[in-house]
Amino acid sequence: MTREADYTIKGFIYQFNKTLEQVLSEPNGTEITVEGIIEDIDVVSAELTKAIQCKYHETKESYNLSDISKPILQMLVHYANNKDKDIQYILYAHFSGETEGEKTISKSDIEGILKSKDKSYLGYISTLKPPKTTEIQELLLKTRKNADEIKAITTYYGTATDLELQIDIDEFLKSEKFKFVIGKSFDNLIVDIKQLLETKSDFTNIDIEELFYPNAIQKIADKSILHNPDERKINNTNFISDLKKSKKTAITRWTKEVSTYSSLLTKRRNQ
Repeated sequence: MTREADYTIKGFIYQFNKTLEQVLSEPNGTEITVEGIIEDIDVVSAELTKAIQCKYHETKESYNLSDISKPILQMLVHYANNKDKDIQYILYAHFSGETEGEKTISKSDIEGILKSKDKSYLGYISTLKPPKTTEIQELLLKTRKNADEIKAITTYYGTATDLELQIDIDEFLKSEKFKFVIGKSFDNLIVDIKQLLETKSDFTNIDIEELFYPNAIQKIADKSILHNPDERKINNTNFISDLKKSKKTAITRWTKEVSTYSSLLTKRRNQ
């Protein structure tokens, strides 16, 4: 397996763990959607929807604005189309050298992202700042664009000064609307999850390690590949009781990635 593939799998495992943390830490009655409709993890309660996009950058010590531009643009576009809804957008991203916790994104940061010349961002930026010329509107609607057409769009957005932004950046940056959080390390996240499992149940430490934690991760992995969004939902009220029904340790491509895999094999043989 290449190193890039290894990091990709670890990124999926990290997202599954973050999903599990939300399942265990939210108040009873909260609905968590794996691979949500809005973001990677949708957390729906009576008062609020949290839309969490999860990123794992083990090989990067610190972040640049370019590292978080795309997810922020995606959130801005969704926000522009859903201003009347109570949604809090959370970008949860781990960078190995950054201190865990909330980081401030300024208005000038957002303005800088909106001025990006990255061609892959044109779809997002043109939605947030619609063009005023018919020629550019028609080019943007084309499924396939040649190099000259892309250049024409890029040049237009690099020079146009009269475009109207469809959102209020200050409103979006209010804490109840948007948060940028430096995520826990891979190992720290797992430690915290196992502690939550112990707190929320009567599971022994050994059973959490060898049975309930790997099965919880597998449960989330199984839901992540379902096509129907309703089938990807978890109501956390019954999560622990459902987990108790697990009698055998799941041994799959996902549980192979957990640090206690060798002991899981021993446990499975004993079972």
